[in-house]
Amino acid sequence: MNKRVQFIYKYLFLLVDHTNVDVSAKAASELLRAEDGRYLTRLIVPDTRKSYEAFFGFIVETLTMADTTDIFKSLEDCVKFKDRFLAISFEYAKDVVIKNDFIPKEQFEFLVHSLYAYNKLGKKEGVNKNNPKGLYLLTHLSRDFTEAGNKQAIRQGLYNGRPTFQVYAITDDLRKKELVDRQAVGLAISKGEEYQGIIYSNWKSKVSTLGILAHKPLQIIIHKILQSRGIEGLGIDTTVISDRDYNPDHSMRFTKKLLDSIDLTLFKKIIERNIGQVGSSLTVDQVLKNLQHMVLDYTLSKDKVVNIGTVEKPGKVRKHYQSPSSFFFIINYNKDLKNPSYTDEYIKKKMVKHSINDPEMVCFISLNEFIRLFKIDVNKKGKFFPKLDKNLSVKDIVDLIEDAKKKRWAFDELRIIYNAASDEYEKLKGKGVVGQYIGDLS
Repeated sequence: MNKRVQFIYKYLFLLVDHTNVDVSAKAASELLRAEDGRYLTRLIVPDTRKSYEAFFGFIVETLTMADTTDIFKSLEDCVKFKDRFLAISFEYAKDVVIKNDFIPKEQFEFLVHSLYAYNKLGKKEGVNKNNPKGLYLLTHLSRDFTEAGNKQAIRQGLYNGRPTFQVYAITDDLRKKELVDRQAVGLAISKGEEYQGIIYSNWKSKVSTLGILAHKPLQIIIHKILQSRGIEGLGIDTTVISDRDYNPDHSMRFTKKLLDSIDLTLFKKIIERNIGQVGSSLTVDQVLKNLQHMVLDYTLSKDKVVNIGTVEKPGKVRKHYQSPSSFFFIINYNKDLKNPSYTDEYIKKKMVKHSINDPEMVCFISLNEFIRLFKIDVNKKGKFFPKLDKNLSVKDIVDLIEDAKKKRWAFDELRIIYNAASDEYEKLKGKGVVGQYIGDLS
């Protein structure tokens, strides 16, 4: 008996234990064929994106049934049924739907109770064969509380074992509605606050989380600083290399204005070092002559950079950002990075070993070296994010990363800046910003 069928039987046994419902073999069969059982029956099909909708739809349906019918033997039975039902659902989620043993229970409960609260508040979606009752489900929650309305962001986060950062916006929104339904909405808010504490305590020291929160703020600030110099061709996620399937953080045309804006002596040393590391026959002058683009991509974790990846799941150096005419900088903004030159050489060796193209056109450098190369004043403050009435600098963001490892206030502050940066990112990307200055540099 597979785990999907086991889950259904466990659910039916809960009905036997706590309700007056007839769950004989015949009745169970009828339940699975009935309209109310359509979310349940789809749990048996192979896992797809739709299985997430079916799963959370079934949970919302079951909690609704528990709160709106008189089928339970007693009030105590109703409470026990819901507790046991959510317990088996959580185990089923880890084993079958999400396939992630490390998902925190608090994350799951927050999502479940938020969906239930919004459905009780009357949120409805279009009826279709995958959502026969027009319930407000995970894709809709993700759409409404994720930048650019990404319907799959929460599901992808669950699958990849990442936090649901939408918890902050969702909890804030539910607080505005608490008076409408103190019980369901109040419980969802409580679960949201509990999960926020889990995010901080479990993730505060992990570079992946801090990297997510700091990435866009740094990207936007550096983007605007360089644009203020009038460097032409600077864009966010713009595809300027025809054979690239992925988009980096910045792509710049290698113009005379860009050449005049960098420390050319330092850049030549970097190119010379690269050539020596991989045993290339090119000269520094040949590289500069062929250069048409400079590509930047940021990271906080050296592990992600060192991981070459596969063709199916490529690491950064497999994404074709580098080419004979494109120089690729991987910029690490981790203050704890002890020896960036060692990591840089290690990456080159792995690229040569795996026959990855143009290793001499890749450079892993620290943020400090990048700042020197581009002559950026890290203390230069500006109102880079219109949503925030606050002057910020590159140094402010880097300092917050360090403080956030130990202090909750800094973690929350970084999260607020991240939200503002995400909004600004979408505006800039939507405008197709290239070669224009936007922002108030004070």
